[in-house]
Amino acid sequence: MKRSVELPSELVVCILSRLPSKSLLRCRSVCKSWLSFISSSHFKVSHLDKFNQLNSRYLVRRFILHESKEEYTVHFDDQNFTLDTNSPIQSPFNFYLSGTEVLSFKIIGCCNGVIFFSTDTIGRDEIILWNPSIRKKLTLIPPMFPRSELLDLDIYFCFGYLALSDDYIVLRIAKDRGLSSITTTHVQIYTVKTAIWRELVFPKDLSSSIVSSISQVFVNGSVHWVACEDIYSATPLSILTFDMSTELFGKIHLPDFLVHLDLFQMKLAVVLDSLAVIYCCRYSAPWNTSCAYEIWAMKEYKKPSSWTMLCKVSFPNNDVGSPLGLTNNGNLITVGSKEGDVMICNWKRSYTLYGPCSKDDDSKYTFVERYNESLALLDHGELDDENEVDLSMP
Repeated sequence: MKRSVELPSELVVCILSRLPSKSLLRCRSVCKSWLSFISSSHFKVSHLDKFNQLNSRYLVRRFILHESKEEYTVHFDDQNFTLDTNSPIQSPFNFYLSGTEVLSFKIIGCCNGVIFFSTDTIGRDEIILWNPSIRKKLTLIPPMFPRSELLDLDIYFCFGYLALSDDYIVLRIAKDRGLSSITTTHVQIYTVKTAIWRELVFPKDLSSSIVSSISQVFVNGSVHWVACEDIYSATPLSILTFDMSTELFGKIHLPDFLVHLDLFQMKLAVVLDSLAVIYCCRYSAPWNTSCAYEIWAMKEYKKPSSWTMLCKVSFPNNDVGSPLGLTNNGNLITVGSKEGDVMICNWKRSYTLYGPCSKDDDSKYTFVERYNESLALLDHGELDDENEVDLSMP
């Protein structure tokens, strides 16, 4: 009988770190040593890096109105945005229809394979962190803000990752003008490992106001939002930042050309690991509808002089919709202005990836983001129920 050869542990780890997340869950049952290192923070980080380097992909989430359900698909970052049929994602979420209105959780962001959901329904502040690759979810109920001060309340969320501690962080910001002209800003922060909410102080000398939680990106260890100095005039525009490691807010200046333009035509993005801005200008006239896009990227982080316009493209006589994101492969992904159709534009042509799925151009029902498989939340939260998990509005 031939004697079995035992592979070096370094080689075993190298092989396992290139397997899909679902396969690793089964591998934990092989022996105690495999269970131990697959569950370790070091291996989780190694797997996140090595597996996704070979599998650059994007996640698309759509809401199918006539079927009252949402659909998730994964696509390769190639010129055709090819569907990855080997990575199906089954949505565990239900929706509630109130007349013609669809009530659901909106996606704020996606980081290392964890999708951040929140509800914008007043009186029901609920957060879901969901890793579909291992079917783990974590439900958070944030504590109440001081109601005596919050009379006219706008709440914004952000979500990111702290590499130093291998931890996921949720930020909750409430802005209230109340009955006076003085804006009060309250900030709460939550870390998954500690499972604790705590208060942070928003700097008084920082006058920028977040416009929307939906247009945010996480890059260079910080979350970024489009912001404005004057909430009434919505100008001048800038980018508000929050550094996950220092827990400090900051501001990045936009290119001069963009500072006084329409904030609702701005979309933050990440291009080749650089902070980027997509500016969309859409024209409507009785005889035609067209649109144009400019893509700006910051070559050196936090150095405004390094803003560079990567490209400018026009689609005459064709409104391809509002920008959802930009892939590293150069594809612009948009959601159609009439029936929520998702389109791919690669500067030479545009084509419909998915047909109509909703009644209007509402980005909270359509979401595109870089998708990384990971073992995040492996030791937190709970497994999806085999039956659908009801996250509908009451």
